[in-house]
Amino acid sequence: MVVPDELVTTMHTLRAQAGKREESRDAYELLTTAKHQLRDWIGQQLSHLDANGDAAVLEHDLNEALKGLMCSSGNSCPQDTWLGYVEQVRLKRLGLDLVVETSLGIQCGFDDSAYLFSWRDGKWARRWESEQNDYSTEKYKPQNLSAVRVGGSDGGDGQLLLTLGTQPWCSSNWRGIYVRLWRLRTGIAPQLILDDSDYGFVADEVEGSVGQGTALVEYSVISLDKGVLIRRTPRAFQISGDRVERVAPFALSPRGFVDEWIARDWKEAAGWSGRTLATVHRELHSDSPNGEFVRDTLHCAKTPDLWQVGVDMGGERIYFLVRWKPPYRFQMVGAGPRASPGCTEKDPEADAPRTLFPPR
Repeated sequence: MVVPDELVTTMHTLRAQAGKREESRDAYELLTTAKHQLRDWIGQQLSHLDANGDAAVLEHDLNEALKGLMCSSGNSCPQDTWLGYVEQVRLKRLGLDLVVETSLGIQCGFDDSAYLFSWRDGKWARRWESEQNDYSTEKYKPQNLSAVRVGGSDGGDGQLLLTLGTQPWCSSNWRGIYVRLWRLRTGIAPQLILDDSDYGFVADEVEGSVGQGTALVEYSVISLDKGVLIRRTPRAFQISGDRVERVAPFALSPRGFVDEWIARDWKEAAGWSGRTLATVHRELHSDSPNGEFVRDTLHCAKTPDLWQVGVDMGGERIYFLVRWKPPYRFQMVGAGPRASPGCTEKDPEADAPRTLFPPR
């Protein structure tokens, strides 16, 4: 197995351009050429893999052939940009589907691309791809892929494909997180139906799954209480055709729900709220709220499905009443400057760390 001369030439040309386009993290149109040359070469090598073949063997052979283009293989590695270098190719079998992931160097990291090949008529055919090929400053969003998930149903005759990614950078574990969802239908071009982003703590796992008309994502974001700092947050979506709606669970604990309620705009939070809370939300809403949780979350013993969460918002103390029904259905039913006299039972387990994706 030999890497094409055209790809080697393109990669060396890219290396000579390192450090010349900081506004786009060294990425420019020739990087797309390299992505396609690498993609097409891998596609050709798939002819050696039959429907039940061992993808791990082919993955090994591909990466052995690519060693000369990897800076981790004894080559001299630059300090701040990896333009003109590749990382290892990843292959993953999903029944009669095959996910291929590639990584090409840019300033402060690598830009990942993903491709889905399906076994059709005795050969592997590419049916979907995800590449970041617009290198303009406002649109270029390189990503390190955390997961590619395929399965479930779009509510009709198609499948769902979910990608999760994080923004590569030289320093800091606080970066952009990307969630994208496609519909895959036979004979029709893949349709991107969700393109969402957030800002989170990427040293923690970014998890996701797809099911029958559903997609579920979980990752870590910053809390309004910088003493707590990090909280896990779920994003659940219901899909019907090309319509995507965020649904419960919106949080994994009463404090997490208060955090999320303040951070989201009213158009979204209204569906989780009592009718009289629009004014309170407007006064407290912020994309980056700041506050401090007041002692323990308290259970309202005489109303078993209510909990009280106190927050000191810059000297002003607000008490939130949260309805919690198993497993993670929350609703904001009240918020104001006075604590409820019926909420006095300490419940330290209410805000214990939780996840919807337990370790395998």
